[in-house]
Amino acid sequence: MACQTNGYSTKKAMINESEIRLLCERKVGVKTLSGFRKHYRMPDKGSTVSDEFLADIAESDLNEDLDNTFAKLKSEFGLKRKELSATDPIGNFGEVTTPGFTYEVSISTIDGESGNVLWRRAISKISEAETVTCPAFETTFGKQFNILELVLQEPIDVEDVIDQVEDCDDDSVKVDYEKDASWCRIDFRGRKESIHVEADRIRFKHGGEVAPSQLIETFLSAHARFFSSSK
Repeated sequence: MACQTNGYSTKKAMINESEIRLLCERKVGVKTLSGFRKHYRMPDKGSTVSDEFLADIAESDLNEDLDNTFAKLKSEFGLKRKELSATDPIGNFGEVTTPGFTYEVSISTIDGESGNVLWRRAISKISEAETVTCPAFETTFGKQFNILELVLQEPIDVEDVIDQVEDCDDDSVKVDYEKDASWCRIDFRGRKESIHVEADRIRFKHGGEVAPSQLIETFLSAHARFFSSSK
């Protein structure tokens, strides 16, 4: 994959042991989708549109997103035809595959919100950190990805994470959880980052625009501090 790196390096063990995904999630109004027509009836408050209806009215938007992403990846990374492929939307999902990563775009309902849906972009199957931290990647996608999700091959002990945060005696770090300790959320005073932890995944979210290299680097720092001994 033709990509000049920016000198960024990461802990390869993290990629080998778990799957790293970059995410961008935002709410969009159902009525803003290009396939929506004025005569369509919206569901009652507190309910959601059907998946079939959503796939139908979002098909054009998904196609446009896939076409634009395909063209940018081909141009910025200098990829050949054999190195790049894209699907048409299947239901509410589509993807573009490259030698270094897979781009996914999807749209889904939000429980209890009849007027909004979740538009989600993701970078998955990352072969090397350099493929998502080089200039070509940022030129293609900008700084839209503000979530790093680590899908774990082996579960971690959420209680152990909670204990590590509470034992660090740092007033700028706060951890929230419920009595069953099935999840926890770590917040940092005066900073835009937060971490949501479950046994099978860790989700690091930045509140503003951020370059992928900075997102990964900040997460690795938090990972070394709070998750190094969690199993």
